[in-house]
Amino acid sequence: MAQAPTSEDSARRILSIIASTASRAGQGCEFHALQLKFLNLGGSRAQLEAGLDYAGEHGWITKGPNNFVLLTDAGFGQA
Repeated sequence: MAQAPTSEDSARRILSIIASTASRAGQGCEFHALQLKFLNLGGSRAQLEAGLDYAGEHGWITKGPNNFVLLTDAGFGQA
């Protein structure tokens, strides 16, 4: 039986999704688009929340205007 992804795994998936639309740190994507892509890739809402928390705690993402999730320099480097 497959193990559920860890919070770090989910955070890295989030970074990958954002990096696919952002060409540099300080850019990102709208939360709804991120959520939709994450769920379409087989993640759950709980995994998304855990990943967002992990990425935020590690300084990889930040909230932007208009409900955007932005990559920080650290997050861009991890992506």
